[in-house]
Amino acid sequence: MNYEQLKTDLRLTEKYGESSRVQLPDGRIRYYGIIELAKKSGEMVGRRLVREWNPLTNQQRTWHETLDNRGRIRQVRSQKEGKKIHYAFDEKGNYIGSW
Repeated sequence: MNYEQLKTDLRLTEKYGESSRVQLPDGRIRYYGIIELAKKSGEMVGRRLVREWNPLTNQQRTWHETLDNRGRIRQVRSQKEGKKIHYAFDEKGNYIGSW
């Protein structure tokens, strides 16, 4: 990484925490935010913000993940072109639809 990339990585690592930083095999890095607990008890435990950064292209994307009580991702909410898109998954991780 060059100086600017190291600066970006350090800034994101400080924001999300060192333990939340995961480097993917293709070089992208994901930073997982702290889980915000659900307001109502039930199947879902809460949600977290995820930021992904590609040091090669300097592109970043951000989304929210909703997690169930077993830590499985059950909903992903991304934002594309100003529209919020939700993707839903069942307890086995199978895609079941979007809205």
